[in-house]
Amino acid sequence: MITEIEEFNYENLYACAEKIGSKFPFARFYSIGETPCKRKIFSLSVGEGKKSVLFLGGMSGTDRITPALILRFFERLCVSNKNDMKISAVKTSNILREQKITVIPLVNPDGLQISLFGTDEAKSYKNLVSRTLSGKDFSHWSANSRGVEPYLNFDFAFPRFEARNYPSPSGNFGPAALSETETQAVADYIKSMNTKYAVLLSANGERIIYSPNITNSENALMAQIFKSISGFEAEKRSKAQCRGNFCEWFCGKYQRPSFEFSFENSEKFNSSGFLKTYRNAEELLMLSAIM
Repeated sequence: MITEIEEFNYENLYACAEKIGSKFPFARFYSIGETPCKRKIFSLSVGEGKKSVLFLGGMSGTDRITPALILRFFERLCVSNKNDMKISAVKTSNILREQKITVIPLVNPDGLQISLFGTDEAKSYKNLVSRTLSGKDFSHWSANSRGVEPYLNFDFAFPRFEARNYPSPSGNFGPAALSETETQAVADYIKSMNTKYAVLLSANGERIIYSPNITNSENALMAQIFKSISGFEAEKRSKAQCRGNFCEWFCGKYQRPSFEFSFENSEKFNSSGFLKTYRNAEELLMLSAIM
């Protein structure tokens, strides 16, 4: 179904997620919040276990492929569960009896729309975005419609006195930790769950990035396993990169592992190009769902 989408924009991705939720009765589709532009932040879950593995994507407006990768993976899980099939030699129905898999494919839909189509997509924040861009290329807009980057707005070592507190296409931590409706929606949703660990998909080059801050070696060990499967480099996040970061916030607050799987991005993917990227990612995603 996701392969039928010609463009990975908010409307198409939301419609695809709704269809997946209605097509498979064992899958659950939720709206967990709204952006400043009133676009819904949505989630899907499948499985019977008490603990969830959480996948998130589309944290930055320029992450154009990660929401589609996550939806394709979730769709494959549902098809495999329904037909008692395997993914990467793993019988999906066995896994989903033991645990739940939850996805938030698109955390920052306003940012995605602005980066794809320009300032009109910011709606009531159009003037703010226009002033911030100052005629620059909107395709590099990674913030939300308020000029705050959700990727940097979580409550871990938040740079309260150093934060860039003015709208920016990227790099703005925001006026306070969890000041944005997008990050607050994610934090509130996770609070309601029993999350085993979390995986954030991004589009910053092929890397497995893990936390230096969790008190045991579980993060580093799991990262090396993911490296061996994907062929990506595994690297520890620097202290400067930890500030306001979702993965560090999750690790610090819940003392459970969290990883960032970073893929190559592309402004436009045709069907064959997207499927190639997905096929290369599927084994990694499946392994991370069952560890």
